[in-house]
Amino acid sequence: MQNMAVINAILYHKQPSYLTKIFVERDVEVQYFAKEVCENMSTNVETPLYPGSTKFTRLSIVLGFMNLKAHYKKD
Repeated sequence: MQNMAVINAILYHKQPSYLTKIFVERDVEVQYFAKEVCENMSTNVETPLYPGSTKFTRLSIVLGFMNLKAHYKKD
């Protein structure tokens, strides 16, 4: 019954203050996480796998391993 009240409050824009606080905190955390991910990815795109490497970057290797993991995943 309480879940229905929360759903109605969201649908009709009558959010209780605790819901507003939760949504704002979550959005701030998501924005911070997205910023961290973008900064790390931009660093990893430019960082060679080893000194003098022109073919592989840290990001290319990680993506390659993730591709292998997805391809050979056992259920």
